[in-house]
Amino acid sequence: MKKLFTLIALVAALLPANAKTLWTGSCTFAGYTVESGERPVFTPADFDDAVIGDKLVFSVTNYANDTESWHQVELWHYDGEKPYQSSLCQGVQVLANTVSVEFTLDKSLLDALKSGETCAAGTGYTVTSIDLNTFDGVIWEGVSNCPDWTANPAVNIPGSAFAVAHEGDELVFSVTKLIPGSWAGIQIDTSDYQSSVFGTTEIADDQTEVKFTLNAELLAALVSKGINITGMNFQLTKIQLIVNGGGDVPPVEDDAIWSGSMTAGDWANFLTIPAEKFETIKAGDKLVFTVTAAAADGQICLKQNLPDGWEEMPSDAGEWGNYIHLSDGDGDYTFDVNAEAAASIKEYGLVVAGVGYTLTKVDYSDDITGIDEVNADRTTSSAVYNLQGVKVADTLDAVSAPGLYISGGKKYILK
Repeated sequence: MKKLFTLIALVAALLPANAKTLWTGSCTFAGYTVESGERPVFTPADFDDAVIGDKLVFSVTNYANDTESWHQVELWHYDGEKPYQSSLCQGVQVLANTVSVEFTLDKSLLDALKSGETCAAGTGYTVTSIDLNTFDGVIWEGVSNCPDWTANPAVNIPGSAFAVAHEGDELVFSVTKLIPGSWAGIQIDTSDYQSSVFGTTEIADDQTEVKFTLNAELLAALVSKGINITGMNFQLTKIQLIVNGGGDVPPVEDDAIWSGSMTAGDWANFLTIPAEKFETIKAGDKLVFTVTAAAADGQICLKQNLPDGWEEMPSDAGEWGNYIHLSDGDGDYTFDVNAEAAASIKEYGLVVAGVGYTLTKVDYSDDITGIDEVNADRTTSSAVYNLQGVKVADTLDAVSAPGLYISGGKKYILK
């Protein structure tokens, strides 16, 4: 059975008010058999009111003898005589300081619990109570210090932890700086490190929360891949999902290639967008960057994400043409994509860096409307490209076929 639910072992807190006790007693498991006590068994009726996101919480003590070195809590289907016919889930290891083990219910696990009797199983532990806790929005809670980028990752959250999330929900990270006055930032990537989810966000001295609103694209990344959290000079204590009306959420306004919140507080902050987001980009298109909190001297810096390191993004605007100055304040800023830039972005993706702004959306135009110049006078000496970014001639004079072409960063209709 595909394992699509969250298994998280945490230090227990006081029993919350939104908990229902399903079982109390004392049952000790050793060698995958019941050594003492009576095995906890659940019926579908125990989960009549359960919903996705609720947590099945085992209060445990670490149990060991001369032969027991492995300690793990498990859930199994139960038929009385043969309780080990098939597992509901992968077990959770019971560490030396663990007093509580949680199974977060996603659809797969909840359906299994409601479809037949289940039981507690495993080895090397004693369970004293089992409670069903109503989902409180907490995805992760603990203490994780990330002094520098070598903590890799500081925290990892599987995609199944976000099974209860909807578009429009808020994801809130509770953070504090380890060393006030020094730069701090939290970076959130997919668990395979192949793409940035929220990018790098700077943490101010007095800041206690970093918040993101989920749109369809961000939610899909969270659910399919999970996240790794890295960064520098911060302590993470909680990740919480603030549900927006249980799924009755506003529609996504557009299908931008990236949206979220990436604050470029200094040059250490950046966002990497993978090449697959730019399948249709071509010479003559415009990259569009939506920013807020733009400083008067703020700049967006665009880089090529080449295999052997970053390089300046090619531009027809001359030296430093890959820098966009944010002197007009908050709003949309554009970058004209020439053929060389289009080829690089399609193969390697895009790096957005800079300083003095918060980036909320990245998109690009992929149509041919808004022609900058209609010119039948073929006097330009710049190389000429078609709309697919393929070089067709060294100059406009050498183009024989009529059509729409790009040369010197401008569009030309040749007849």
